[in-house]
Amino acid sequence: GKRGGGGSGGGGGARKGAKKGGGGAAATALTEKELRALEREKERREKEKEREKERREAERAKEVERQLGLARKYATVGWNLGNLCRLDRCVLAHCNDNVSGMVVPWLYVGMLFASFCWHVEDHFAHSINYMHWGAPKTWYGVPGDQADAFEGVMREQLAELIESEAGLMYKMVTM
Repeated sequence: GKRGGGGSGGGGGARKGAKKGGGGAAATALTEKELRALEREKERREKEKEREKERREAERAKEVERQLGLARKYATVGWNLGNLCRLDRCVLAHCNDNVSGMVVPWLYVGMLFASFCWHVEDHFAHSINYMHWGAPKTWYGVPGDQADAFEGVMREQLAELIESEAGLMYKMVTM
């Protein structure tokens, strides 16, 4: 053959199957070797994506297991409010019913200027309150030895309302 010419046999000529005079990527056909290389690269990327997906799934499973472990641990802790009234040394552990507000905890949500009614706790029991978030609360209380005097003032100030609703002083809606 010719030397340095532009035929199909030498290294400087056009690729097999290429269009003459077209130029650019669209005009160039890939060789079998290049196609195999592209297919291998595609397979490598797909395997890499699959490995990454499996790694993320393994991390998620690990995190779920960690969270379940914490939940199981918390479920048995005595300070869990659901367990507090069931501890051996608590008299409420002997209560067979789930008395709402006594052995089943309640959650109250308040906001600025919110108030809660004056009341005596159910069965004259103690109360535990915890402020999760927000500005400090202001608590007002009446000493036990002044409870009758306080109730007398309420009955005097709200006489009509109390007469119209039997037992109003003993409902949690009374302020």
